[in-house]
Amino acid sequence: MERMTRTFKLRVSPKGFDLLALCHHRMLVATRVLLPYGATLTAAMEHLSKTVIDEEAMTSFTGEVDGLAGQHTLFVGAPHWVGAKAAEISRISDGEIAMGEVYLIALKRLSSVASKSLAILHDEVGTDDRSGSCDSDLTKSRNAIE
Repeated sequence: MERMTRTFKLRVSPKGFDLLALCHHRMLVATRVLLPYGATLTAAMEHLSKTVIDEEAMTSFTGEVDGLAGQHTLFVGAPHWVGAKAAEISRISDGEIAMGEVYLIALKRLSSVASKSLAILHDEVGTDDRSGSCDSDLTKSRNAIE
């Protein structure tokens, strides 16, 4: 049986690490669920995938990752579609934006999402067939408690 998730390598600077930690903390508080870091990356990519991604949008993305990439390597588990979406966005940019930068752009965009929208976003990816094992049981448990 094929695994529903895979491990993604994020190479971040201290500023990039702070961004991931901030986004993850906001997701924890918004959902009131102890989430793996991959759930935060998945929510970030889901949010990014809802934006219009074309060559014009790509030019606005490039400045968003300044100072976020670096030498600190993090390994984060997330559904396969997260990598496929990052590759698609990278291809649209004609390779100007590397897949690793796409993840950082997604996290940067997620950092400005309202708390209520974070919980909704988590519920969407938690029950989405693409997300495989991404917290669907946790979402059901949280909803049962509420």
